[in-house]
Amino acid sequence: MLHETIRARLTAATIGIVIAAGPLAAQPTDDDRAFAEQAMAEIAAALPDAAVSMEPGDPLQINVKRSTEEESGQINLHRLRGFCQTITPADCAIEQTRLINVLVNATNRKAPKPGDLRIIVRDAEYWGYVALTLGKNGELPLHRRIGDDLYAILAIDSSESIQVAQPEAVTDMGLDDAEAWRQASDQTRLVVPVVPSSEAIGENLFAFEGDEYTGSMLTHGDSWTQLAAVNGPDLAVIISSDQLVIAGIVPSGPDLARFEGLAREQCDVAPRCISPHVYRWQDGMWVIAR
Repeated sequence: MLHETIRARLTAATIGIVIAAGPLAAQPTDDDRAFAEQAMAEIAAALPDAAVSMEPGDPLQINVKRSTEEESGQINLHRLRGFCQTITPADCAIEQTRLINVLVNATNRKAPKPGDLRIIVRDAEYWGYVALTLGKNGELPLHRRIGDDLYAILAIDSSESIQVAQPEAVTDMGLDDAEAWRQASDQTRLVVPVVPSSEAIGENLFAFEGDEYTGSMLTHGDSWTQLAAVNGPDLAVIISSDQLVIAGIVPSGPDLARFEGLAREQCDVAPRCISPHVYRWQDGMWVIAR
């Protein structure tokens, strides 16, 4: 099961729970190993019944094997490591402890219910890691591609974290895929900002903010189709995180270049960036603006 904490604004995992990693191709450094060793010590203290070890060749992937589980799970520290490089050591320690707390709390989760279903939006890197980690048996979590590099993914909400919904969890709820997706979409729509589908944006930038699931606004295709029809082909959107979506009329050229800079800036300061790109809504898909 793949978890992301939204309320703590970090990702976390325990046995069978996988955190989406950052780029896996980068060569690890001594500082990466030191960072991982410190995190391992805190993980081991929080889960005394678990065997904790680094993945050979990738110290920022921590393997955790609990005595009550048949298979090991992975805790990927890549994104936390990258985020910690933008904040103070004291703030990094706080964020790491939050991650560990989510990990421990996740072990006490109750069985999910249909009312816990939600839809999240993530980039291709995230989805690729989900597919690699959770699709080993050939059955992938329910998902839909909604853009060049964006995916809508079925998830399960709780007070501590968000968990990618594995197929067996949906089956245990007594739902088929279509009903699970419908319920998740309806329930997510209740907790995200409304797309102003009939408004002429003009020269304004619309910033949509929320504690969680704000990025899931991008799954509301009918509303974005209407908004694009009212405002024309220069409608552009940034999906920085689950807390922030920004929309505006941004022509290609210098204006788009500045908006792309804002997208990268917001991505850099987000603990869990969804995408550093600018998107346009074209033919029912989110296309990276050029």
